[in-house]
Amino acid sequence: MRKIKFAIDVSWLRPGKIGGIETYVRNLLDGFLQLQDDRFDVVLIVSRDNHDTFKKYISDFKILTCQRDAINNYKMLLWTNSSLDVSSQFLPYCA
Repeated sequence: MRKIKFAIDVSWLRPGKIGGIETYVRNLLDGFLQLQDDRFDVVLIVSRDNHDTFKKYISDFKILTCQRDAINNYKMLLWTNSSLDVSSQFLPYCA
């Protein structure tokens, strides 16, 4: 059976500022932790300024830290729409 691989972009998430959507995203991630097995691989795309809030997922998910800050909504929106791509163009923006 082939593994399902997918990424979740949380680089826009500003901890403590988004409200209900942040709760939803974190509950979704916690649910994936409960299901974590060999059937799928999860990649979290985080930003420099929210990376630390996702540390609990490091052992179960691959974390890609993009060299952008979520706090600046306009720059993040521009970056997401111009640079965030699953092609080879995406990888240079993350460490």
